[in-house]
Amino acid sequence: MKKIQILLMAILISFWACNPKNSEEQTRDEKQEPHDEIMGEKDMGEHDGHDHGQMVNPHNDGTHAEKMVAQLNVPEKFHQQLNEVFESSIPLKEAFVKSDPEKVKEAAGKVVDQLGKVDSKLLETQAHEIWMQNLMSIAHLLDQIKNAGDLEEQRQIYAMFNRAMYRSFKFLGHEGDPIYYQYCPMAFDNKGAYWLSETKVIRNPYFGDRMLTCGSTKEVLN
Repeated sequence: MKKIQILLMAILISFWACNPKNSEEQTRDEKQEPHDEIMGEKDMGEHDGHDHGQMVNPHNDGTHAEKMVAQLNVPEKFHQQLNEVFESSIPLKEAFVKSDPEKVKEAAGKVVDQLGKVDSKLLETQAHEIWMQNLMSIAHLLDQIKNAGDLEEQRQIYAMFNRAMYRSFKFLGHEGDPIYYQYCPMAFDNKGAYWLSETKVIRNPYFGDRMLTCGSTKEVLN
């Protein structure tokens, strides 16, 4: 818990230092969902304080994302570090597949550790801003997963975690083995939810053994 709080504090200090705003701008920005502002997305389908994985079609912003990746010129070293965060999240996915809330908490803590190793100073201004906004969401969501009351709540937060991770790859780029962006239409009372996987084989983190192979790959990040 202390480790996550320290990480969040460091993120906020770094973000404020690189993005000074007057109080009027800050008040305005706090009323906007930061990812929607970056991505140009519509309402993400959040309800009662939880995101149920509903989101716009991941292909809708494909051309815009590709152009942004080319413009930002993100260094290979950052891509490697971001990919290591994804690799550290694989045990988290598997803990959800096994429907083990204690393993979920343990795995979330290890993703936090890896997240702290990402060097945001490698990024230039616009890329840095995109990453810092996603980073703050990712760190906060991992904290929520660790403190959630039950497995169902953990899974709802995990859907938001995957959304933030997907945005990071989509707009900052990806190098390495393919990442599979997968979707279960039946998750959360048929609202649907996405997740990132290292394999094209479906292992559903929202149902586990009950419906292990429910879902399909919607996009491959190369």
